[in-house]
Amino acid sequence: MIDYCRTIGVFVANPHVNYLEDGGRFRADNIQLLAKQRYDPRGLLNPGKMITFRKETMSR
Repeated sequence: MIDYCRTIGVFVANPHVNYLEDGGRFRADNIQLLAKQRYDPRGLLNPGKMITFRKETMSR
C-alpha cells in the first residue's frame, strides 16, 4: 500500500522503522538532530533511535 501511494505522488512516512532517519520524515537540515542534542544531550530518551546522534559525555 505504501509503495502504491508513493507511485501516485502521496508522501508516506513509515513510522515502523528502527531509526528516525529511515522513516521518510528526517529533514536534510538535521533539525531533529539539533533538537535532540539540545534537549537530550545524554541520549536518555529513545536511546539508539537516531543513527546520527552521538551522546554528550559528561566528565566530572
